[in-house]
Amino acid sequence: ITYLLKIKDVLTSLGVQQVRLRPHPSENTDWYMSFFNDNFFTIDSDPLDLSLAKSSLVVGPISTVIIDSICNGVNYTLFEPVVSGKNILGCDTASPLDTLVDEFPWAKSTQELFSIIQRRSAISKSVALNICTVPFDSSELRSTILDNFN
Repeated sequence: ITYLLKIKDVLTSLGVQQVRLRPHPSENTDWYMSFFNDNFFTIDSDPLDLSLAKSSLVVGPISTVIIDSICNGVNYTLFEPVVSGKNILGCDTASPLDTLVDEFPWAKSTQELFSIIQRRSAISKSVALNICTVPFDSSELRSTILDNFN
């Protein structure tokens, strides 16, 4: 909830009046909405592709939805607040998709989130080059999967 309130503060300061909230499918949307008594957040229950088609920007944590957003032509701004080197869950942060941080609009504070959105920073096209190398080398993925069976 604190995470969402931080996003809300930034977006309202930029003049945004309403956004769609799309919790993880395993999460209870009623629980989320019990904390919000205004109409700023509305629950988005559309299929992901339709939801992204309606979006001009996605703000969220490191997630596989980054790939979906890129594939649907929608910018994704990472928001992973960091305090004393740890994220909101108390863990170290890692670069998304094992790429360079500079290739993503990545906010680690509300001030950075405000600035990124205000500047309309976007994911660099070089991200595609880094995650979609040709030919694709699956050896590391294969090794990781096989290691989990031992």
